[in-house]
Amino acid sequence: MLAGANGNFSMWLNEQTAWTWERLWPLEKSFWDVAPSALTDPLKRTVLEQATRELLLAQSSDWQFIISTGAAGDYASKRFTGHCDALEALLDAMQSGEGSEALLAEHGGNDDCFPDIGVTLGRVTGVHPS
Repeated sequence: MLAGANGNFSMWLNEQTAWTWERLWPLEKSFWDVAPSALTDPLKRTVLEQATRELLLAQSSDWQFIISTGAAGDYASKRFTGHCDALEALLDAMQSGEGSEALLAEHGGNDDCFPDIGVTLGRVTGVHPS
């Protein structure tokens, strides 16, 4: 099945958006590397929940689509980069054990989506509002 304006996925993967995927894929891997150990510590679990929000927001295909249309590419690039930067900082804090409270204070209220998100090994719950 082909999708998109050109009958393929070129609105999401092209020369203008390749950088987003190169940034996102390593962050996804780091997320899954860090997540299991964060589940055993209550503070790290809270940080993991915020990291999950940032990952989900960074993974939104809208950013690549908007960049490709050229309509608001700067906005989409800024939002994508912001979510990736926040995710990276949260992952670093979980690994180092330092700065978690400050990062939660900084990013916890931003894009206050998925307020009931819960994280357990192998799955994310509470993503769909009831």
